[in-house]
Amino acid sequence: MAEVDQLSHRAGRVRGPGYVHENEAAYEILEEILRPELDDLSRRAALGLHDAACQMALGLLRGLANCREGVEDGTVLAYAGPDVTDDLAWSVRDALSKAGLDLPDDVLEDLWPDSGST
Repeated sequence: MAEVDQLSHRAGRVRGPGYVHENEAAYEILEEILRPELDDLSRRAALGLHDAACQMALGLLRGLANCREGVEDGTVLAYAGPDVTDDLAWSVRDALSKAGLDLPDDVLEDLWPDSGST
């Protein structure tokens, strides 16, 4: 996903905000990676391309679900914390909801069986 080297530029003592914990910096990096995808999802929905927006959301959710398993220590994903994929999945669901769209509950249950529907 993202280079761990980016953490060194964002974490620790930072001019202005003071101290930024590496977990917070890692989370921000992942949010920034997801942001253009969420913007594109919203754009497609606004253009009336509802199926495309839903398919895009489904792809993002599948990717995040795949990231839940086997997170290697020392990666940005690991530094961001164990709940980061769930939090980012909520961002996808929120973007879809704001567009007036939703995915079927059974699809969401398949992706996140241990938490109901994301």
